[in-house]
Amino acid sequence: MRNVKSGSKANLHEKQNLSELVLYWGRRRCDTPTNVDASNEEQVLESLTPHPQGELKHLEVHGYGGLAIPQWMKDPRIFLALRELIISCCPRCVDIPIVWSFPCLVRLSLSKMDNLTTLCRNFDVETVGHNTPLQILPMLKRMELMYLPELKRWVENSAGEINNSVMFPQLEELKISNCDKLASLPEMPVLRDLNLCCRTPDGQPIRSQRPLDTLRSLHLKGDDSFASVFNKSKLQLGFLDCMVSVEQLFIDSCFNIVRWPVEELRCLPRLRHLYVWRCSRLEGNGSSLEEEDILPLPQLETLQISCCDSLLQIPKLPASLEGIEILFNGSLEALPSNLGGLSKLKRLFVQRCGALKALPDGMDGLTSLEQLDINCCPGIEKFPHGLLQRLPALKTLCIWYCPDLQRRCREGGEYFNLVAPIPEKRIPEPTPEMKKPVKWFLPPCAGGSNQGN
Repeated sequence: MRNVKSGSKANLHEKQNLSELVLYWGRRRCDTPTNVDASNEEQVLESLTPHPQGELKHLEVHGYGGLAIPQWMKDPRIFLALRELIISCCPRCVDIPIVWSFPCLVRLSLSKMDNLTTLCRNFDVETVGHNTPLQILPMLKRMELMYLPELKRWVENSAGEINNSVMFPQLEELKISNCDKLASLPEMPVLRDLNLCCRTPDGQPIRSQRPLDTLRSLHLKGDDSFASVFNKSKLQLGFLDCMVSVEQLFIDSCFNIVRWPVEELRCLPRLRHLYVWRCSRLEGNGSSLEEEDILPLPQLETLQISCCDSLLQIPKLPASLEGIEILFNGSLEALPSNLGGLSKLKRLFVQRCGALKALPDGMDGLTSLEQLDINCCPGIEKFPHGLLQRLPALKTLCIWYCPDLQRRCREGGEYFNLVAPIPEKRIPEPTPEMKKPVKWFLPPCAGGSNQGN
C-alpha cells in the first residue's frame, strides 16, 4: 500500500464476511519507514474500515508509517470476533487498538514499535475494588512483546494515572524481548511459559506482582536475561518462589555466564529438561562445585548443551538423566566422568566436538542405553574396553566422521562382531575426506537431536 494515495476504494466496510485482514505497506517488515507521508498513510488506513458488525477474526498491520491509529480501531464493535492481532514495524505509531475490550482475543503480538509506551491507554473502566487487580483481555492465551524500547506501563487511564495492579486471567504464554523499560509483570494465574530476552545490561530487573505458581517453562535469552531473573530476583517477590515449579529451562546466548550456575540451579528442584545454547563464554565447573559434586538437579531427564564454543568441562550429572545431547562444542575436552553411572540413560548424542579425544571409562554401566550417536568427533578412535559387550539395550548405533572408530566397527575391524547384532546401524565406510578438517555451518540450536541421524 506504499503507493496508494489518500483514500481507498476497497470498500471493506461492505464485506461483512471478511474474516482475515493483512495490511502490509510494501516495505520489508523490519525496515523503519523513512521519508514517508505519514498523513497519507493515516488516511489510507482510515479508509480501510472493516464492516462494523462483521466477522473479522485475524488482523495484521506491518510497516505502517503513521503516527496515530485510525478511528475504526477504536470501535469495539469491529473486534467482537477478533482472535489474533499482530502489529509490527510501526515505529512512529504511539498507540494500538483498544485491545482490552476484545472479548475473543487469544493472541496479541506487538513488535518494533519505537514510540509505544503503554499497552492499554485511556482505560477508564471502574476497578472492582481497591485490592482487586484490574482484569483485561479475559480470553488472551498468548502475548508477544518484542523490541518495544519505550514500553513502560500496562494500563493508564485518560488522566494519565497508572494502574500497577493488572491481571491477564487466561494468559498461558508470555514472551518479552528487548523491552528494557518494562519493569514489572502483571498477575497471570495460569501462566505456563515465560520467555525473556534482554540483550543489553541496562535493562531494569523485572518484578512479578505475585508468585508464578503455575510456571513450567522458562526461556532466558540474551546477555542480561539470566541475571535479571536469578541474581537480582533475590530481592524480589515472585521469581524465586516461581522457580520451584519450573520443569523446563532454556539458557540461550547468555554470554556473561562463565561457570556453571550451580547456586541458581539449586532453585529448580523439579527441573526435568535443561537446554544450554550459544553461551560462548561458558567454560566449565563453577567455583562452588567440588570435584565430587553432582549437578544439583535431582529430577533432570534431558540435557542439551549446544554451540558453547569455550566449554571445556561438564560437571558430574544426576542419575535421573534419560537423554543427553552434546552438540557443536568445539573446545570440549572430556565428557562427564560419571557418565557410566547413569543407569537410566537411553539416548546419548555427541556431535561435532572436535577436541574430544576419548569416551570416558566405565560406560559399560549404561545398561539402559538404546541410542548412541557419535558424529564428527575424529579424535575418538576407540570404545572403552568391553563397552559394546555390556550394552544389552542398544538398538541404534550411528558413527559419522570418526574415521578410526568407523574402521574398527566395519567388516574386518575389531568391533565388527560386536556391532553386528545391533538392529539399526549407520556406520558408513570412512573416506579420505573424513581426515580433513570439516567446516560446519552452526545450526540455530533450537533443539532437536536428528543432526546425525
